[in-house]
Amino acid sequence: MADQVPLGLRLREFLRYLCGSRLSAHLELELAQLRQDFEARLRERDERAADQQAEIERLRAKVAEYELVLIPLSSGIRLGPPSSPPSFPDPIVERSSWQAIRDEHLARQEAEPALEEQP
Repeated sequence: MADQVPLGLRLREFLRYLCGSRLSAHLELELAQLRQDFEARLRERDERAADQQAEIERLRAKVAEYELVLIPLSSGIRLGPPSSPPSFPDPIVERSSWQAIRDEHLARQEAEPALEEQP
C-alpha cells in the first residue's frame, strides 16, 4: 500500500500535465501575439482612415478655393462693384455678295404680304 498513489494526487498531476504543458504555454503566447497583431492592424486602419479624411478635407478646401477665385476669373465674372465695359470702335465690315443677295431676298419677302393685302 505504500507504493499506491492516491487517486486525488494522480488526478492533480494529470491536470497539471494537461494545463501546464509546453503546448498550452506556446498556444497562449501565439494567442497574445495574434491579439497584438490584430490591434496593430486596427490602429493602422484607423490612421489610414484619418489620413484619408484629412486628404478629403484638404481637397474640398482646394475645390472651394478654385470655385471662389479661379473660376470667376477665368469666366470673366468680376467680383466687386460692376464696371462699365470697355468701348471699342465698331469694325468696318464689308458685306459679301451672298449677304447682299440674301438681304434683297428678305426685303422682297417682307414686301410681298403688304402688296397682297392692297385691293
